[in-house]
Amino acid sequence: MSDKKNETKGENDDDRRRHTRINIREEMNKAKALKGASLQIEGLESSLQVIGMSVSGLACELADGVKEGAIRKAKIVLGELEPQELELKVIWLSSEMMGVRFEDCEASVKLSIGDFLQDRIVGQHMISVDPSYFAEHVDFHAWYHGPNNTNVFLWKKHESDDNFIKMMVAFDGQSLIFENGEFRAGGDQINWQDRAIYPPEQLPARSEKEEDLPVLLENDSALVRRALEVLSQVTFDKQSIQKLIREMEAV
Repeated sequence: MSDKKNETKGENDDDRRRHTRINIREEMNKAKALKGASLQIEGLESSLQVIGMSVSGLACELADGVKEGAIRKAKIVLGELEPQELELKVIWLSSEMMGVRFEDCEASVKLSIGDFLQDRIVGQHMISVDPSYFAEHVDFHAWYHGPNNTNVFLWKKHESDDNFIKMMVAFDGQSLIFENGEFRAGGDQINWQDRAIYPPEQLPARSEKEEDLPVLLENDSALVRRALEVLSQVTFDKQSIQKLIREMEAV
């Protein structure tokens, strides 16, 4: 989260060590529109843009008249989830932002925050798999692996290129492919991680050919959104991935 040097030291520093903090503002516009976060503090007319968040608190735009140490009632909007009411305490202030801690949250609030952050946290914890572990028959150029058996595979036109021309995210028994301006969904019988490691003769017969996978329809937007949330937090090849995300959003 930015503006760290302006934060007040104390309890918020402990929160920073205990909980993963997700930067939301760096995500692309479509991802924010589909599942953005905002804060409405009681007594203020305008909603505040959330800039970073963890399960214990958040950073948002500075609100006029709010002082450090103040405890206020608020409503937090987390994308398509049901808005949640909570009490918060202002922990630090800077020239443009403020940090708040959630006070005595109901279980439903904590569950909503956890649901909202889940895929972003997965993306933030992806690791790069060394090419020496790739099976000889695969043709992708980068592979990132993360929690919950989440995998991101990326292709380039040429090895020396900086930009990716194809992307696949596989998670929760599903896979999403983006190539040539189209999204396609793979079925749950395709285990992409096994296919990335083992030679074809050690794998079960594949029931679906990639070129036959269906183009995603409008009601599949949740799968696209989740893929964007994972990709938005991947720390490797960041410029190339952000360019790919912009192309995905333009569809």
